[in-house]
Amino acid sequence: MTDESEQEVQQLLDADARRFVEGLLRRCRFVEWDRFTVYEHPDVDDEVGVTAYGWIDRDDGYKDFAVFTVWTDAEYIQSVTTSSAEYSGRLTELLMGGLDDDDGTGHNKCHRVEDTFNVENASTLGVR
Repeated sequence: MTDESEQEVQQLLDADARRFVEGLLRRCRFVEWDRFTVYEHPDVDDEVGVTAYGWIDRDDGYKDFAVFTVWTDAEYIQSVTTSSAEYSGRLTELLMGGLDDDDGTGHNKCHRVEDTFNVENASTLGVR
């Protein structure tokens, strides 16, 4: 990260905002958090959004992704997403406090782009 970019992040994320996000990251110890984006809310003064991206190891050597988006001043978790059927419910419970889907698993099945959309830039895993 450049010095200018780091300074911008430090200006947007005060100590309370950092503590809020750090607490969420720590709740999910099975996720290896990798990157994040930070941005100002377009309609609410002094409201800062953070989207964090991480990886969950799988037994087959692949990784599932995990993503959450929050508004730091309101301490509001806007969304939680993962490709992990195994950890989806746990991630939802840890970050959002409960499950809000019909089957009680917390998982909204992730679908492969290559199986539905005819695009050249879809990732492929080979034989599944």
